Amino acid sequence: MRFEPGQFVFREGEEANQFYLIRHGKVTSEIHAPPRGSIIIQTLGEGDVLGWSWLFPPYRWKKEPSTTAPLGVVRYLSQHFSEILNELQTVSEGSSLES
Repeated sequence: MRFEPGQFVFREGEEANQFYLIRHGKVTSEIHAPPRGSIIIQTLGEGDVLGWSWLFPPYRWKKEPSTTAPLGVVRYLSQHFSEILNELQTVSEGSSLES
């Protein structure tokens, strides 16, 4: 996926059901803090992961990341990733490590 400068990747309060691996570019994450307005709390770049809110209830975005340069990401749907983790856990529990 690609985002242009100034574009929001997602919005605060929306359902968090995916995360992103940043391939290139930069993104800043903002939170709304009335009455001050938006405050930048994080800047991420190549190799960073964006979007951990899918792991924690209530599964809503708590910040608004916007791009500061053209941004290329790989998007992972959390449902698919959770299924992979569950399969790995099942395999791990089924195997035993013997000395």
